[in-house]
Amino acid sequence: MSECTDKKLGAKLYAFELGLLNDEEREEFEIHLIECPFCKNRASKFSEAAELIRTDPDLRATVADPKVEKPAEKKRYTRIIRFTFAAAAILVLLILQPWQLEFHRTHEVVAEENCLAVMYFENLAEPDDPRQFGEIITNLLITDISESRYINVISSQRLYDVVRAMDVDSSSIFNKETASRIAAQLRVKWMLTGSIVQIEPNIIITTQLNDVSTGNAVISHRLTAEADDDIFSLVDKLTVFIRNDLALPKAALTESDPHIAEVTTHSTVAYHYYLEGIANLNKLYTTRAEENFREALAFDSTFAMVYYHLVELGYPEYISEALKYSDKAGQKEKMYIKSLAARLKEDFVLSERILEELLLRYPDEKDALYSLAGLKSQKGQYADAVDIYKKVLVIDPFHKMAYNQLAYTYNNMGDFENALKAVDRYIAIAPDEPNPYDTKAELLTLRGDLDQAISFYKKVLSIKFDFNSYQSAFHLGQLQIYKGEYEAAKNTFQRVVINGERFSRSLARTYLAEIPLYQGKLAQALAILGDGIVADRMELATDGRYGDRAYKHFIRSMIYAEKSAYGEAYKEMEEAIETHNMAFPRSQPAFRCMYVQILAEGGEFTKAEELTEEIKADYLAGIKPAVSAYWYSLGIMEYYRNNFELAVSYLEKCKASGNYYDFNFDLARAYQMHGNYDRAIVTYQTQLSDYLTPWRLYLGIRSVKSYYYLALSLEATGQYETAAKYYSQFLDIWKEADEGIEEINDARERLRRLENKS
Repeated sequence: MSECTDKKLGAKLYAFELGLLNDEEREEFEIHLIECPFCKNRASKFSEAAELIRTDPDLRATVADPKVEKPAEKKRYTRIIRFTFAAAAILVLLILQPWQLEFHRTHEVVAEENCLAVMYFENLAEPDDPRQFGEIITNLLITDISESRYINVISSQRLYDVVRAMDVDSSSIFNKETASRIAAQLRVKWMLTGSIVQIEPNIIITTQLNDVSTGNAVISHRLTAEADDDIFSLVDKLTVFIRNDLALPKAALTESDPHIAEVTTHSTVAYHYYLEGIANLNKLYTTRAEENFREALAFDSTFAMVYYHLVELGYPEYISEALKYSDKAGQKEKMYIKSLAARLKEDFVLSERILEELLLRYPDEKDALYSLAGLKSQKGQYADAVDIYKKVLVIDPFHKMAYNQLAYTYNNMGDFENALKAVDRYIAIAPDEPNPYDTKAELLTLRGDLDQAISFYKKVLSIKFDFNSYQSAFHLGQLQIYKGEYEAAKNTFQRVVINGERFSRSLARTYLAEIPLYQGKLAQALAILGDGIVADRMELATDGRYGDRAYKHFIRSMIYAEKSAYGEAYKEMEEAIETHNMAFPRSQPAFRCMYVQILAEGGEFTKAEELTEEIKADYLAGIKPAVSAYWYSLGIMEYYRNNFELAVSYLEKCKASGNYYDFNFDLARAYQMHGNYDRAIVTYQTQLSDYLTPWRLYLGIRSVKSYYYLALSLEATGQYETAAKYYSQFLDIWKEADEGIEEINDARERLRRLENKS
C-alpha cells in the first residue's frame, strides 16, 4: 500500500473522527478515504482513540480548542485518571506528524480472574418488584460493565439459563450458598450480589463482591441516591466501584466509560417496556412484544435496540432509525445493529463477519451464535447451521428458539426424524407455550400429514388463540378447507372476525370468502368478498390502513375472469392495484403482472404490453419483486398467443427468479400445452403439495383446477388409474359448484370412460 502524498489531510483525520468537521469538509474527507487506501487504513487505526474522546465532552472540547479554559466541575476519580491518559495521548498525536506514527491495536485476552457474574438484584423494599427495579438495575449494570474489554461479564440471560438447568427455585437464588453454586457452574472468579433496600425517599442499594473460589466476601458497598440521582446514575457509580474493586490491567484505566444512559435510554419506563418486549419476544408473543416496544418508544424515541427488535418483528424500515441512534447503544449492541443492517442489504458476508467479531469479544453471546446459524441456514449451509445451533444449546440447553430453528433446518436437510426430535425437545421445555406446537403443526403440514397438523394447531389455539397475530388460526382454517371440513373452517375464521383486531378481522373476512371459492361457488364468494370490502372501508379507511381489501378486489377480478366477464375483471384488478398503492405508497406496486394475465386472457395485448413495460422499468431499476413479475408477464402473454415454447422459457425464468406469486399453475399449463407432460405432472404435484402458502387459496379456482389438469397429463401419459383418482378429487371438491364450469362436465365424461376401461 503506497503512502499518501497529501500530508495536509493528516490534520483533518482527528477532526473527522471527533465529528468536528462541517458537512462540506466531512463529505470531502470521506471521498478521499474511499479513494485512498493508505488514509483509510490510518483512519481505522485511530478510530478507537477517537471513540474515547467522543464519550468525554471535556476532552472533546479540549481537542477542539485547547486554549479555551473549561469551568471546573466534580469528576469521578477514575474519570480524572482516564482524562489524563487520554489527553496526553491526544496531545502527542496532534503535535507529531500523523502519518509517521504507527498504531498497533492489541487484543488482550480477558484473564479468568476478571470473569464476573452479576446476580439478580433482590428488591427488598418492594418484594413483588412491580416496577422491575431489580431486573432493570441488573441488566443496566451488566450492560455498563460489559463496555470494558477487560472484564468478562456473564449476561443475565446466561445466568438465567444456568439457574433453570440447575433446577433452582427462583426464590432461593439470593441465598449465598445457592448463588455460589450458580457462579461455580458459570466458571467465574467473581460474583456480585445486590439488594434494593429502600426506594423512597431515596433509593438505597447494597452490593457484595464475592470470590467464588473461597466463598468469601471481598468488599461491600452501600449506595444512597442523592437528590439528583436516578437508577442510571446509581448504576454508573456502582460500575466505578466494581471496576476499582477488580484487579484490572492499567490499560483499563484509559478505557471509555460512558454513562449507562448514553448507551441505553434515559427513561426507566422505556427500559421497563423494553424488558417486557424482550420477554414476550422470547415467547413469540409477537403482537404483545410489538406493543411493548412501541410503548418504549413513546417514552424514548431514540432507543436504538427497540428499533432493532422492531426490524426483527417485520418492520425493516426501522433499521435506519436503529443505525441513526446506534451511537446511543453499547459496543455489543452496535455490532448487532450493523450485522442486521448488512443482512437486510443481503450483504451476508459482512453480516457474518460482524457477528464473528462480536463472538471474539463475547464468546458466550448465544444470540450472536443463533444469528450466525440463521445466516448459514439462509445461505443453504444447513450442516454448518446445525453445528452452530448445537453450540448455542451447549451454552443454553433450554434455548427454545435454537430447538425451533434446528427442527426447521433438519427438515430442510430432509432429516424429518431429527426435525421431530428437536421440536419434541422444544415442547418438553415449553409445554405451556403455543409456539412449539405451532412448529410441529407446520412441519407435519409440510409432510402432508394434515390430520395430525390440525390437531397440533388446535393445541396452539387452546393455549393462545391470537398467537402470532392469528396466523395459527388462519393455517388451521386453511387445512380444514383442504380436508373438506368447511363448517369447521368457517367457525375458525369467524372466531377471528369476532375476537381479532381490525387487520386480522379483514384478513379473516377474505378467508371466509375462500371457503365457497374453493368449492366452486363463485357467486357466493363474490357476495362475501363484496360484503368484506364494505366492512373494510368502514373499519380501516379512517386510519390509512386498508387491511386485506386489495386482495379481496384481486380475488373478485380472478372470479370475473373465470366467468369471462372481463370488463368487471379489469375494473376489480385496477381497484386492487390502487388500494394496495394507497395502503403501501412506498412499496413496489402489486398485482400488475396478474393484471397482464387477465388482459392477455381477454385479448387486450396492447394494454398488457404497456403494463409489462412499466414492470420492466422497475426490473431494470433493481426492484427485486419486479424481476419475476416481468418474466411472468412476458410468459403469460406468449401463452395466450399460443407460443407455448416461448411461454415455457419465460415462465421458467420467472420461477428461477423467486416466484413473487404462485406461478406453478401457469408454468405447468405451459408445459402441458407444449406437450411436456412429465414436467407438467411434477409441477402440478408441487403446487398441490403446498398447504401453507395463502396464494393457493387466493388463487382457489386455479388450485382446484390443478387436480383436473394434472389428471389430463396423467391420462395423456397412460397413467389411467392415477388420472381417475385426480378426476375424482376434482369432482368431489366441486360437487356443489356453480353451473356452467366446462371442466366439470369434461372431467365427469373422462372419469366415466376410465372407469369403464377398468
